[in-house]
Amino acid sequence: MKHKLFILLITFLIVGCSTGSFKKTKYRYLANSDDPQLEFTSDFVKAYYQPVYFTLNIVTPEQNRCSDFNTVGYYYPIKTFFHYPRMVTNLNASVPANKLVSIESHYDMGNLYCYAPIKQFTAEKGKNYQINFKVENGYCELHVIDKQTSQPVKAQVKKACTK
Repeated sequence: MKHKLFILLITFLIVGCSTGSFKKTKYRYLANSDDPQLEFTSDFVKAYYQPVYFTLNIVTPEQNRCSDFNTVGYYYPIKTFFHYPRMVTNLNASVPANKLVSIESHYDMGNLYCYAPIKQFTAEKGKNYQINFKVENGYCELHVIDKQTSQPVKAQVKKACTK
């Protein structure tokens, strides 16, 4: 009896750890073949082993409403013993060409958290961009880089989204 109870307890522990409380990916966009591609990365993850959460807004980026930001996912490229199902090693998304896109990113693990300012830019047709979350001089930053030229893309810093 104790053996069965022990196995049942271990099973619940494994199921509980694998389902986690991470948000599900909500971002949906049916892309055209030449729509811009965004690749989400983070130097912070490799240094501090914290997952970084990315959301984007293609609905009303000009108005910057919180409800219009959709979850892209958690970026966590490090393989560990524990499996977090919502964390992925490659995080990508397509966005509409020649339209504004707003991107929000942060990490939030218990008492440790940091939110990068929201960045907004026009994603050009046929281009690929790297969206990189960094911690520089004690501040969280979000960098938008043109992957072809490896140059920063002009992006506007936006205030926090509105309810």
